[in-house]
Amino acid sequence: MFAFVHHVAVVVPNINEAIDLFQNRFRLKLLRRETIASSNMELAIFAAGATHVEVMQPIKPEGSLQAFLDKNGPGIQHVSFAVHDLDGEAPGLLATGLRFSQGEKATVTSVGWKNLSVVPGSAYGISGLEMTEPALDKRPT
Repeated sequence: MFAFVHHVAVVVPNINEAIDLFQNRFRLKLLRRETIASSNMELAIFAAGATHVEVMQPIKPEGSLQAFLDKNGPGIQHVSFAVHDLDGEAPGLLATGLRFSQGEKATVTSVGWKNLSVVPGSAYGISGLEMTEPALDKRPT
């Protein structure tokens, strides 16, 4: 079912500092940077081999990203596993008792990834698990 770790999402208070860290110090390639007002975030995506690093900074002091920072400080918010047919796998996962924050239907992000976020209560309390179908990725499978 899981092909590889698709992305690791990191929440930061200062995206410019994070870009400096990932691009200039870790030498990861910056693939995309954008503001997504509807999600209250500034976003930067880096290539790290077959995995992406998704860096997110809240742009307003309210919302889930700011709540994450207030509770945990900067750090990893979630890990997403690549699934090649998310719509095909979702019913079987739901049958095992997993629940998704989006319900049964995956959402497509602004970068073309189809996602399902696992509700922690259905995954033995583990938070920050997600599955992504890399619909618009150009990488080999």
